[in-house]
Amino acid sequence: MAAGGTLTLTPGADYVFSSTEAWSGIVGNGSTQGVRLNTQGQTLTVSNLDRLIGGTSSQRKDVVTLAGTGGNTITVQALETIIGGSGNDRVLLTSTGATMVVESLETILGVNTGTALITLAGTTGNTMSVGYLKSIIGSAGKDVININAAGSVGSTMAVALMETMIGTDGLDLIATIGGTGGNTMFLEGIEVVLGNSNTSVNDVVHLASGGNTIGVAFLETLMGGSGNDVVTMSFKTGSANLQSTAGTLAVSSIETIVGGTGGRNTAILLDVGNTITVASLNTLIGGGGKDVVNVTLRDGTAVVGDGGIPWSTTGSTMLVSLIETIIGSAGDDLVVALNSDGMTLSVSSIESVVGRAGNDVVVLGTGGNTIQVEALESLIGSAGNDVVTVRTPQGATMTVSAVETIVGNAGTDVVYLGAGGNTVQVEGLEIVIGGTGNDVVTITDTAGTVFVSGVETIYTPYQTLTLSGTDTYVSLPPVVADTTPPSITAVSIPDAVMKIGDVVTVTITVASDSDTYTLGAGSTVGGFALGNLSKVDATTYTATFTVTSGGTDVAAGADVPVNIVLTDSASNSNTPYTTAIGQSADRIDANRPTIASAEVNGMTLTVTFAEAMSATSAAGLTVTVAGQNRTATYASGSGTTTLTFTLASAVTQGQTVTLDYNPGTGTLTDTASNAPGLVTNQSVTNSTADTTPPSITNVTIPNQPAKVG
Repeated sequence: MAAGGTLTLTPGADYVFSSTEAWSGIVGNGSTQGVRLNTQGQTLTVSNLDRLIGGTSSQRKDVVTLAGTGGNTITVQALETIIGGSGNDRVLLTSTGATMVVESLETILGVNTGTALITLAGTTGNTMSVGYLKSIIGSAGKDVININAAGSVGSTMAVALMETMIGTDGLDLIATIGGTGGNTMFLEGIEVVLGNSNTSVNDVVHLASGGNTIGVAFLETLMGGSGNDVVTMSFKTGSANLQSTAGTLAVSSIETIVGGTGGRNTAILLDVGNTITVASLNTLIGGGGKDVVNVTLRDGTAVVGDGGIPWSTTGSTMLVSLIETIIGSAGDDLVVALNSDGMTLSVSSIESVVGRAGNDVVVLGTGGNTIQVEALESLIGSAGNDVVTVRTPQGATMTVSAVETIVGNAGTDVVYLGAGGNTVQVEGLEIVIGGTGNDVVTITDTAGTVFVSGVETIYTPYQTLTLSGTDTYVSLPPVVADTTPPSITAVSIPDAVMKIGDVVTVTITVASDSDTYTLGAGSTVGGFALGNLSKVDATTYTATFTVTSGGTDVAAGADVPVNIVLTDSASNSNTPYTTAIGQSADRIDANRPTIASAEVNGMTLTVTFAEAMSATSAAGLTVTVAGQNRTATYASGSGTTTLTFTLASAVTQGQTVTLDYNPGTGTLTDTASNAPGLVTNQSVTNSTADTTPPSITNVTIPNQPAKVG
């Protein structure tokens, strides 16, 4: 038959095209009769046909359009393109599968054992029920696909360029096809959606209203509906194991996000103000409004799929940014600031909060909180009993308000109390600085030192301190005021002669004391100033004095006067200790010997001193007679007050005699070994007798007469 005609079938066996046969249309008879096309590639309009099998040529394509307004139900195989008519067209695929372009069909139904790969055509979009398809690619229009055709339950399908997908009553998994660009889809009744893992592709999913429970992976954006939407980023269904997948998902209008412990999952909130529940989520970034986050725990029960998931069951650790409020779970929850730009966060039932380099402000919820903190700048309590512990041993500096208890750690912890007055119990803090109100601080430590400033009242286990803001070091236990002065029990010096220039060691015995004393002003022994106080042990000190010329002499066996004051580190001083030292040989000679008189008689020079002297030579002695030096030698008198020297020649009556003495070259000393001072031009009495008789050289009388009488 020439091409262009219509083949109308009569009852009988399937009609098989000859190798050269071509028709433009086929009209069936409503029976189970089918048609098999040849390899020429046909473009046909068919109606009322039960089955149509295309040709097997890989080059020539079979294009079939379903005709009639009443719709068609047809089983097709090996067709390349099928286009529906104006009626309700239902296409059935065979077990051999199909790769086919379709348009304007109402239903297309594959089989479990076939691989049906469908591409939608047209620009106006397709609304279609499908079942048992492995892949479907949308057209240029808006395609709405319901995958529950023929009552199918559960489907796994690769999709691309789809606008709407409606799932079955079973578990439906759809995965976007790589290489087709991003997808923006509306989903209803779909349990698992896998986006494109290519980071340059942006997949956006909108969920239908009424609530959805869905597992997602490799998506960029998920928009919830008006119901309760629960999304999990960790799941396992069949061979699709996404327990350890890491990803970042932007969400809107989602009520619950479940992450996982196997990978690092991040959620970004898009809405202005969110109230959301999260579980086992690694990172949460808030939106532009006030975001309220409830942290919950999950056991291993799957949210979707058929495999248990290792979710957190004892607590949650989560990085956060731009979140305003977090409410913890029943477990041990740790919240860590994601960025260093500072955060202001209200928390309840959170066990630990860790800030970063920015200005982090945490506000505790009502009802009381027991929380560990680290790297926070400000912490504000609320109604209830709030117990705060510094989490890091490296030390913390923060401002705290309306908190009942603060516990420090091993580092140097500095707490500034907020304005308005605070009543707070502290432990393990090094510094507490009050605010502008009336601050009452109870220190529970029993040992250590706490510096407080600007605090009005301090309670410790030992005392109550009314400081009124005064800077104070609080010692625990308190240091008992030392009001006991040093007690001197004895003072001694060597029992020996002491002369000018001698440095004498004084031994001071005191009542036992671990303190170290200093010398009080005016402390003396023998009238000489003490110095160089040195502690020997808890009961003994030594000091020294130097015998200076002009001091008071003390005879051997006489009392040496004492006046000693010691001062301890608490500034306590004893009443001057004045018990004199009495010993048999402790003579103090503080004055140099002086010449009382000097006399010469002939060759003998006698020098009398004010005290007994020791002499062995005349060294240092210079005698001047009538202006001329006269050599003198020592003769006798050592041990007495009078020394005798012999001159080289006798002095005559009337001659002027003087003497000089240089102690630097002389050897004269008193019995304490003090040398005389320098003597210059000392006058010597010349007692030499006149031994020359008168000499008459002439006698004369008056040259005149003399008479009796």
